[in-house]
Amino acid sequence: MHEDHGVPEDVWSARGLVDDRAALAAATAQLPALLRAYGAARDRATVARFCRDQLPDGRILVSGAGTHTAFLLDQLAHRPGIKVIGLIDRIAARVGARHGLPVVTAAEAARRSFDYVLLSHTSYEGEMRRALKAAGIEPACIRAIYGDPVYGRMAAAAPDWQRRLEVLAETPVDVLIVTCDTGSLVSDRALASVFPPERTLRLYFGRDDAAPVQAGPFPVLDLQESLARLFAVVAAVRPRAIYVQSIVYKNFLGSALRINFPDLTVIQELYDYAATWADQDLVQLFGLDAVSIRSLRLAEFHAGHSADLVLSKRGGPAWQRVLARCPAPYQLVYPLIEAPPETAPVPSQAAAAADDLIYAGFLPDPRFLHGFDNGYRFLALLEQVCGDGGLGAEIFNSAHHGPATDPTFQAYLDRFACGPVRYRRRLAYDDLLAEMGRFRFGWLCDVGAERLIDHAVGIANRWTGYLSAGLPVLLSDNWLFMADLLRRFGAGIVIDRPEAGAIVRALAETPYPPLRDGALRLHRHLLDHNRHVIARIGAVADLDHDRASPGRSPPAVRARSAPVCA
Repeated sequence: MHEDHGVPEDVWSARGLVDDRAALAAATAQLPALLRAYGAARDRATVARFCRDQLPDGRILVSGAGTHTAFLLDQLAHRPGIKVIGLIDRIAARVGARHGLPVVTAAEAARRSFDYVLLSHTSYEGEMRRALKAAGIEPACIRAIYGDPVYGRMAAAAPDWQRRLEVLAETPVDVLIVTCDTGSLVSDRALASVFPPERTLRLYFGRDDAAPVQAGPFPVLDLQESLARLFAVVAAVRPRAIYVQSIVYKNFLGSALRINFPDLTVIQELYDYAATWADQDLVQLFGLDAVSIRSLRLAEFHAGHSADLVLSKRGGPAWQRVLARCPAPYQLVYPLIEAPPETAPVPSQAAAAADDLIYAGFLPDPRFLHGFDNGYRFLALLEQVCGDGGLGAEIFNSAHHGPATDPTFQAYLDRFACGPVRYRRRLAYDDLLAEMGRFRFGWLCDVGAERLIDHAVGIANRWTGYLSAGLPVLLSDNWLFMADLLRRFGAGIVIDRPEAGAIVRALAETPYPPLRDGALRLHRHLLDHNRHVIARIGAVADLDHDRASPGRSPPAVRARSAPVCA
């Protein structure tokens, strides 16, 4: 281990990727498995026909208790020969019952009598199948939907998709933007400055139960999570560049595109790295398992050797050691940096108590907080700070999308119904920035049992959001890279010990106006940095040159350019 926050000297070796050549070969070899897992379109009309015409009768269990299962149960209700007797979920103990059915673990299901288990998830059929087999359920008793060859043939035969491909083949497209979620590192506004909207197409590779992609400068085509459809679109339009915005459990996309289209320019945003997250957090928050975690890390390593440009929100000395084995061009980008907030109101030293502290960012489903150490176990500390210091705070949860998701977050609504800490749902980012202007500090103090790699190297969206609103940040020193920037610019308070007494004293003893000035200086630095990032993206895409692509060196020997870290 290294002195920088417990980060291993070689993160990749610590994750089991010891030999470069073997890791790159393994990453390339997994493409057929990815195509089997993500080949078929996740089309609800096809699912309805599959359930009606292909599933056998019987007493069944459904694996999964989420939003996809709600849809699936509606389809199964039209099959009188099928009786659903329960649901299986990895967090069954915290769910109890869902959709009027009991929820059990895979181990409990293995002891029950049933005819088969039907997998119910668009992204995690592989993880579900492996968990059921490990619990003792016979493979012959496990049925997939999207991985079923019959379903695959049904989805591939959709005539509307074939017609769409024919139209695309005649459409001039220079850039494809592949998007997995609403979150990204570089905004559409910024990308539209280097990717002409009239010759750019966004391909949505996200789940249909996620927040929809908002209308923007680029037209959107929904791929319904189909890797085969993605490849078909790329082959049809032959773009000059592909820009990938991947969420962690789909970090395979850039690598898969490079392997299948070695002559095209691939730029990949890696929003998060499976390599820098602890295994238990990837399991608990995303539902991954050892097989899929290793697959994602292989893909990230391959992208680090083969992409034309990799972008992420990570930097600093510890990150340089990660890049030492990843020679592809790399660029640090600061997420969610918006226009300078010099005109925002400046709170006084004696601002009203209700407007002292704000937490604005992701807060997981309360059921996930138990044993979860990746930066979100701070609520008790925040309450104690407010109580001891006579302060007020508000929480804006970016995961809480309107009243429809209130049941998921009811524990927060109840806990913060009154008192010095108040809880609110997600706001649109522009509205949130306006709200932030009445607070004095952005909160980013964590309490965790572990020293996490991502804390040493990462930039949190919460941090850049606060700075975009002109707020100094209250930061625990486990965020190594962000703490260094705050100290350099005098843009906040770095807390060495995340204890209520130390935080209250620091707030009382530190003059506020210099911190506000430092926050504005740091914000200008981040904004200037990102302007250079956008220019570099445009240069790599190289849209001003002839469409003919130059020859490409094999991944292991590609030329390396110096990474930009601050």
